[in-house]
Amino acid sequence: MGKLINFDTSNLPVLITNSTSSITNIYITEADVLQSLAKLKINKSQGPDGILPIVLKEMRDIICRPLTLLFQKSLSEGVVPSDWKHANITPIFKKGDRSNLSNYRPISLTCITDRNILQLESENQISDLKKTSKTQTSHKLNYLFQISLKLCV
Repeated sequence: MGKLINFDTSNLPVLITNSTSSITNIYITEADVLQSLAKLKINKSQGPDGILPIVLKEMRDIICRPLTLLFQKSLSEGVVPSDWKHANITPIFKKGDRSNLSNYRPISLTCITDRNILQLESENQISDLKKTSKTQTSHKLNYLFQISLKLCV
């Protein structure tokens, strides 16, 4: 990783929460974010924010720390920035008559940073689930499902 820079976290976006739930047992490190950014596929489409994956991948050493702080704040407060809730919906043809709308399926293109935090969250949760006993796993999966639903609203 490049030179570490101290960032003023007071300028992070204000996250408005409608619930008291948070995901405090998940901790995302700079190394996690850096690795996730390094794995980005540059041929993927940009989301509604207009940020290309190649930009995030090439600038990963610079944006790693601010993104980590933003991800941690989002997880600790239990909400995601409203910009991450927007998506571009594109109809994709499946088969049959192209004039019949039921022969299309929707594809949702979300912000790449939103996809990144969801991937990191999933990896963290799977790792955590592997450490628990089988009897605790079903209760934990139910809890994680409920939290996921709250984050998506």
